[in-house]
Amino acid sequence: MFRRILTILLTLCVLFSAVLCFADEWDDDEDWDDDEMESFDDEYETEEQQGDFKSVSTYNIVTIAMDDFSYKLNEDGTGAILTSYIGEDAEVVFPSSVNDDIPVVEIDTGMCADNPKLVNITIPGTIKKIGNNAFARCPKLKTVVLEEGVENIGMCSFGGCPELTDVRIPDSLIKVDVAGFAYCAALEEIAFGSGLKEIQMQTFAGCASLTKVTVPGGNNVIIGDRVFDQCPNEVEIVQ
Repeated sequence: MFRRILTILLTLCVLFSAVLCFADEWDDDEDWDDDEMESFDDEYETEEQQGDFKSVSTYNIVTIAMDDFSYKLNEDGTGAILTSYIGEDAEVVFPSSVNDDIPVVEIDTGMCADNPKLVNITIPGTIKKIGNNAFARCPKLKTVVLEEGVENIGMCSFGGCPELTDVRIPDSLIKVDVAGFAYCAALEEIAFGSGLKEIQMQTFAGCASLTKVTVPGGNNVIIGDRVFDQCPNEVEIVQ
């Protein structure tokens, strides 16, 4: 009897041990699966984040090159700023839009400074601001046509252009910043439009041939100090 009970107990122990071993192996498998799943989840999340980033970067274009021009979006993304011109043409009409979709609203600082090719340029009215030094020291530039809509000529935008003789300015122009046309030795006369409010200091400094400036606004126009500094001729201001 005792032997039978002992046999039963031993059998139960063996069965119990087997169950425990199987349970341990199952736990190990589960642990391995969890690790694998966790690794997969991490990888998936990383890929998903990268996918989102690529998607976002596709729609938030910071710069774009097209034809002979490069552009960047302005701060609120509603307009484009011209940042460079790599063409070889002497006569250039600057674009008013990108893909007939985004209007070009500004010419960036120094965009065409020291350009040795430019002779005649036309700037469309969508462009409200011509940046500082945008066309400074262009040795062959002779004619500048600003179409209706242009509002601001930046600091030294056309300064140091020795061949510049013909500047056509619209009524929309409001302000010429410091030294906007300084040291344009061949410029003899210039006529502003009725919308002009301000000509800042030294706008025509060093313009050796300048003799006549037309300012329709008269006394309502703010004229800065030394506007005609180093101009050898007496400059007539016509209202």
